[in-house]
Amino acid sequence: MGKEQKSVEQLLNECAGFDLRRTARRVTNLYDQIIEPSGITAAQWPLLRALEHGTLSMSRLSTELQVDRTSLRRMLDPLEKHNLVAVSRDPLDKRSRLVSLTEQGDLARKSAHTHWRRAQETLFQILGEDQWRDLVSVLRKTNRAVREATRDDRDETLGS
Repeated sequence: MGKEQKSVEQLLNECAGFDLRRTARRVTNLYDQIIEPSGITAAQWPLLRALEHGTLSMSRLSTELQVDRTSLRRMLDPLEKHNLVAVSRDPLDKRSRLVSLTEQGDLARKSAHTHWRRAQETLFQILGEDQWRDLVSVLRKTNRAVREATRDDRDETLGS
């Protein structure tokens, strides 16, 4: 008689964007639980890692992490408040800001690295080697394809 209605779950499962966000939240929660003893979050970990070899401008950090400057500032604020990073003016370009790890930040990075490796190993065990490799490959290809397909002036702040 009438069309059978789809459940909310069926409707949501038709959306690749929803699946990506749902999976990202689950994986982020897993990483957060494991990294938490180090005092930083899974979202802050790449920022500390990017600064491992020295000071970077906020612009370069934004590009490397593929986040806009507003999101980067939200990531930096708690790290700066807890003296894990220092943000200063570039002496050669007063409009530019430089970000560096503090001594305390480097210790936090080293501690977090141990926990991050455990998070990586946990996800690897959950997925298995083949699925892990496939996941990493698909994520990188998808990121690259979407970035290239949607390239515009904003790419400079989103990490082109």
